[in-house]
Amino acid sequence: NYELINTLQGHTSGVSSIIQFDDGSIISSSFDNIIIARNKNFKIKETLKEHTFGIFALAKLPHSAFASGSGDKTIKIWDSEFQVEKTLRGHNSSVSTLCLMKKSLLLASGSNDKTITLLERYLTPKDKELQTQLIGLIGDGKIDRVNSVLNKIYSGLGENTYAEKLDVL
Repeated sequence: NYELINTLQGHTSGVSSIIQFDDGSIISSSFDNIIIARNKNFKIKETLKEHTFGIFALAKLPHSAFASGSGDKTIKIWDSEFQVEKTLRGHNSSVSTLCLMKKSLLLASGSNDKTITLLERYLTPKDKELQTQLIGLIGDGKIDRVNSVLNKIYSGLGENTYAEKLDVL
């Protein structure tokens, strides 16, 4: 059985989505074009107003980052400091749902344009540097160091960066 313990205020229109992070903090989105970030005690930490139309979907990403999908036809990737890391365009209508899948390597988005897009995470500049080192090691025949560099590349995939191009299914 559930018992009401609190009612949170802050949005001026219907709340569309809520996600919670491991530290207990929550993010909520609304048709008022606003995202509200709250700490584990439910106090407002940030009010985010980057979308130009109602926000229909949120998805939790690794490292306290998240994605938001909106009626403005965009997906925004937010970092853990509540800054927009990237704005993705490609849908012809509202983004109505988001889903992180395949071990956090793909972000799927569904839209009222009747399409699903898959966004693949790409390597950061740091990862690209490691990749260049790896190619050099292979070229020099230093295979014993390859696994070490590969581990650094894969551990860096938690950087929450996604490709800009949307592949429409």
